[in-house]
Amino acid sequence: MSTLYQRFPLRLGEATWLSYIMRPVLLRTVTYSCGLALGLRFWLNWTSPSRPILSSILVLCAGSLLKYAWDVHVYNRARGRQGLGQIPPTYPMPVPFLGALVAIFYDIHGFWRRATSFKGQLTSTRITILGFDVYLFQDRETVAKLMRHPRISSPMSRFIYALEYLFGMPKTGLSLYVADNSGPFAKPYPGTSVAPSDRINHITHQKWQQAWNGAHLDSTTRRFRVAIQNEIHNLPFTKDWAQVEDYFKLFGSLVSASMIEAVYGRSLLQLNPNFVRDLWKFDEALPSLARGVPSFIMPDAHRVRESLRTQIKVWYEFYRRNSPTLSTDTRKDGDRAWPSELVRELHVLFADRESFDDNALSAHDLGHIWAISSNSISSAMLCLYHIVRDPLLTRRVREEIAKNMDPGRSLLDLDMAQLVKFPLLSSIYAEVLRLYIEASVVLTPPLADAYLGMWRLQKDDIAIVNPSLSHRDVTFWNTKDGLYPVDSFWADRFLIYPLDPSSGPIRPEIRSDVVGKYPDNTSEKPIFSLDGLEGMWIPYGGGSSICPGRLVAKSLIMSTCALIVNEFDFEILPHSLELDPKRFGFGMARPRLPIALRIKRRAPT
Repeated sequence: MSTLYQRFPLRLGEATWLSYIMRPVLLRTVTYSCGLALGLRFWLNWTSPSRPILSSILVLCAGSLLKYAWDVHVYNRARGRQGLGQIPPTYPMPVPFLGALVAIFYDIHGFWRRATSFKGQLTSTRITILGFDVYLFQDRETVAKLMRHPRISSPMSRFIYALEYLFGMPKTGLSLYVADNSGPFAKPYPGTSVAPSDRINHITHQKWQQAWNGAHLDSTTRRFRVAIQNEIHNLPFTKDWAQVEDYFKLFGSLVSASMIEAVYGRSLLQLNPNFVRDLWKFDEALPSLARGVPSFIMPDAHRVRESLRTQIKVWYEFYRRNSPTLSTDTRKDGDRAWPSELVRELHVLFADRESFDDNALSAHDLGHIWAISSNSISSAMLCLYHIVRDPLLTRRVREEIAKNMDPGRSLLDLDMAQLVKFPLLSSIYAEVLRLYIEASVVLTPPLADAYLGMWRLQKDDIAIVNPSLSHRDVTFWNTKDGLYPVDSFWADRFLIYPLDPSSGPIRPEIRSDVVGKYPDNTSEKPIFSLDGLEGMWIPYGGGSSICPGRLVAKSLIMSTCALIVNEFDFEILPHSLELDPKRFGFGMARPRLPIALRIKRRAPT
């Protein structure tokens, strides 16, 4: 006993190893397992000695239960350790090897919540899937460090998988990505010898970062606002009420068309009038494509994807024929008939590469088009839904817009940098992203172990963060004493009212520990704030892998809501907001069923 005790000094407070192993839950599991195994073995030998296989299976099951009991003990003991740079403990599963995989397929939300919670607090843990360790990080301090770590990135394999299975890129085009093992950072990984011009991972990420910032961001948002204003103007609604059966698809299609025009130019949609309609069909088929369902089982999903790529290739022929120097043209982005500078530069990057023909380029462009429109559409439509279903909130948003507009001027004249700072609209935007994001952040340290305070992520291992769990942590988010639960929409959740100490996104009782006291301010005007939310509000990921389009997405979402709310009156008809469970992992949630409403144009004010 002394040797065993020295090797496993299992203490919990003053409890010894023996007293701990005798705790009721563990004792019942051990006793039940041993009794079941011995009893069934005895019965089988007595009734039918010729059944050694069944007898062995039962003994193995009992052994699995014993191992599970021991794993639970080890897991609980590890939770009591203190120190920095620990490997998170492995979450115990009753079925070895396949246990976590079975639980994920059966109930991924419930399993994730259980695995990353300990004594009512979010924590970090490890699970084993088919022999591979996967880290689940959820505690605020660790996630904040993870998102700020300079040497952590998204694994390239995830991007390659999406290009192949979601967007249909052929093997010849994928070879360019597979050959690039130099990483996404400015400095290549040690030991790699990829030519600078072939560092596709780094070059494309850098171009996206440049395109969605500064002057390029202003150009894109200006193109978008002009396009969507024209789309709204052309809608066949008058000052009389009309009924729309699916507001999400109606206005979502406008946003999609406007964003495609802003980035790819008007000619793509003029040549292919059914492109947006087909893009929606493709978006609905993505969950099946992501699972690798072959074309003979789901021919429609593959057919609509190929149709979209064919339409993109028709566009290639048109603009190459009409503007041979377009790809290298230095013209500004003012001509909305042609692609933006970003698209032209990407096409230059892939031009003249033998392995990257139009089949590969069209898959890349389809992925780009989906990325710039899909989640932004969902976010904008959910923001719009919550605004128009509450007449008081609709009035408040309109008042905020009116206060910031000069008389006789339109929203198009409003500086975009000013619009994205509107406190109430910003809070609605942040709350919708908090409430409806359903994608996980997948990261890995490719160069060395990453030290994240208490925990450590080993080199090349995979870490996953589920923003939905952080976004609904009842121990962190302010609910106004339960008046606005974390799983409900509250337009003012991200607003600080200086004269109201119970306002703001963080629970008042922990706010001083997280962000300190509010600054002295006697103003009654609300202040939009994300202060102290590092590791808790993470809709765009973080670190070097943070979404490069987050700024243009915010501009798109807020300008869409402002334009539509300012132009129309709404009455949402009775409905039930049910989210589509198939879209988990694809970003923003979407309604599963159409939502009908009545609409009319507003009288000029």
